[in-house]
This record gives sequence, C-alpha cells and structure tokens, in this order.
Amino acid sequence: MPKFIWVGEISDKSDLKQKLAHGLFILDATEPNIESYKALIFGGYKELFCYPDSQSRELVKNNLSLGKFNIYTRNLNGF
Repeated sequence: MPKFIWVGEISDKSDLKQKLAHGLFILDATEPNIESYKALIFGGYKELFCYPDSQSRELVKNNLSLGKFNIYTRNLNGF
C-alpha cells in the first residue's frame, strides 16, 4: 500500500458552485512510473469505475452509479 495518495474530485462549473462532485480518482503519489496505470488505485466518474488489474496489467472498467456527492472542503484552504 502507498504511504501517500492524491485524491482528486471531478466536477463541472454548476456543480462546483453547489459544492458537488461526480467523479473521484485516487492515485499513488509515490509511483514513479507515469507511463502506465500503476499509479491509479481507483477512478470513478458518473456511471463508470476503473482500477488496474495487477495480473493482466490492464485497466478494468465496470459500471457503478456513483451519483453526485459533496466535495471535501477542509483540505488546504478549501474553496
């Protein structure tokens, strides 16, 4: 497991004003190889989530109804 991660929320202009997001990506901040999916731990956007399969070394995509969720505002200086 990584000791440091990056968490990114995806939104659009209108949802951001309401402090809502509809996508989330979690990346291994310590992974030096940016040419592959190795840094990706989880990615979810609207109806899709994906993660790297360590066996096949391919990106696995599945359906998931993520829906909108509240953005995290207590990191750094917020919005």
